[in-house]
Amino acid sequence: MTRYKTIAKRQHGQQRRVRQRTEDPREPSHIQEEPVELTPPQSPSSDSRLHSSACASSSPQADPEYIPSLSPPPAQPAQHLDRPLPRYSRLSVAYESIFDIDFFSRYSLTWHACDDIDRRGILAILATITYPVYPRLVWMFFQNLRPTLSNLAELRTTVDGHPISIIVDTLSRSCRCPHLCPPDLQDTYPTLWRPSYAFMAEALTGLYSEGDTFATYTYLPNDLWFFDSVLYRNVFMVGHKIQRRGDFLTALYAFYTGCWLSIPALIWSVMMKLYTDHISKAKPKRAKFLPFGHLITQILRDQCYPFQPRERPETGSCSFTKQDWNKT
Repeated sequence: MTRYKTIAKRQHGQQRRVRQRTEDPREPSHIQEEPVELTPPQSPSSDSRLHSSACASSSPQADPEYIPSLSPPPAQPAQHLDRPLPRYSRLSVAYESIFDIDFFSRYSLTWHACDDIDRRGILAILATITYPVYPRLVWMFFQNLRPTLSNLAELRTTVDGHPISIIVDTLSRSCRCPHLCPPDLQDTYPTLWRPSYAFMAEALTGLYSEGDTFATYTYLPNDLWFFDSVLYRNVFMVGHKIQRRGDFLTALYAFYTGCWLSIPALIWSVMMKLYTDHISKAKPKRAKFLPFGHLITQILRDQCYPFQPRERPETGSCSFTKQDWNKT
């Protein structure tokens, strides 16, 4: 008897599983569909024809040339703001240091460095540009700074709706330093062969590098101290205080080996690094100040920016004299 009960239970379970597979789980079985009354088609009236034609013209499916796009809408271009954001307006603007050329050109430890800078034609790196600094314009300059997708060697920004294009050639005219080596100096200053950072650090600091990819300021040769002071105060203004790495290390190695060095290319790389580390990120790294106060004023003047009388400039300057040299 129990054998027949077991067989009946198995058959009942199989029937229940088949019923669950055939039924739609989204529609409960206890809900019955209401019968639909089928009415014969009627000829539409004139009002209904007008209504149906109006609906067809308004709907996109009625247009035979309409093809729905499944791709997302194109990204909107970056919006250029007209007011400085709080995270920029809280930052101070750094000035380029003005070096005492009369003293350093006669001092025993720096006269050869000044003579080398003069022969290279980059004497303007000692901050001979003393235009007033406009903090609001500097904030707007870096806030709207963007690289271009068509030309990777170009940066663009807008200041009060005025477009500004930044390439190496424009920086060369603004900072008054040549980008390419003049033909008469190509034999004196050959093109730099860029080895690895570890090799350059070891060449500049010797055994003190210990395989690092950066050089420490205190272990540099005496001949590079003045070059380091000029680059740190007028080009790599947002770099590390003691460690020299990346393009800063390459620039020191170029001075050490007597190779050609492009100051406009270094300034462009600093602006690009400032964009990648601070401007383009939602949570940027902590920055203490914005560099190139005098240079940005010169860039705006070269690209015909209309300065307004209501702008409040800062006429302060930063000098580097004998007392500052003795402190370093």
